[in-house]
Amino acid sequence: MKIWLLLSKEYPVRWIAHLDYMKAVERALRRAGVPFVFSQGHHPHPRITAGTALGVGVMSSGEWYGVAVSDRVTPDKVAVLAKAIAAALPDGISLKAAELAGDGQPAVERTSRPLILEIAFEAVQARTVGEIEDKLRNFCDAGEIIYTRRRPKGDRTLDLKKFISGFSWSVGDRNPAGSCGGWYSWPVTICAVMADSGISGALRPWELVETLKNEFFVRWTGDVRITRHYRN
Repeated sequence: MKIWLLLSKEYPVRWIAHLDYMKAVERALRRAGVPFVFSQGHHPHPRITAGTALGVGVMSSGEWYGVAVSDRVTPDKVAVLAKAIAAALPDGISLKAAELAGDGQPAVERTSRPLILEIAFEAVQARTVGEIEDKLRNFCDAGEIIYTRRRPKGDRTLDLKKFISGFSWSVGDRNPAGSCGGWYSWPVTICAVMADSGISGALRPWELVETLKNEFFVRWTGDVRITRHYRN
């Protein structure tokens, strides 16, 4: 038997690595009294199913995690556990949903769904909104987006566009703080729809951000916020 938990990764914890994130979740589940089923061997650990790992600096609006539990858990017990889990989670990790599922439900139904990357930042170095829009249009309409991944065993050149089935973008109102030497800034959001969940695992979100800056000359100030979303 398994409990499916929909957990977010928000701004306060976006810079922790995947293993640290999972340890924080496991500690919260222990504090909440979740009746784990443990793995076999010399170092048993709770059986938790996760999808594709979140990269450092990448947030998520909701990731499904499957937690194997004892058969004595009932739907009413899940509701009680959900309240305890929500209270035990640290700042930056929120419980969005909790559901009870049998052993026969395949993990792929939860952990492999259409994926969207949302990139949000404050674009600068433009005198008009049209300059920002032209750069974003060139980025989204490009036939290929080439990135060279530096590796000790040899560089690898990738066409990031092959991992993406579509783009959308929006530009908000100009920052009212004024200009600096005639340059203004606008809030920008780009959404990249992955081609499919199997291929997208090879795409590192920060490579897309770096290409946007170096090849298409879109500059920004402050944070770049990357959030992973899933379509239902």
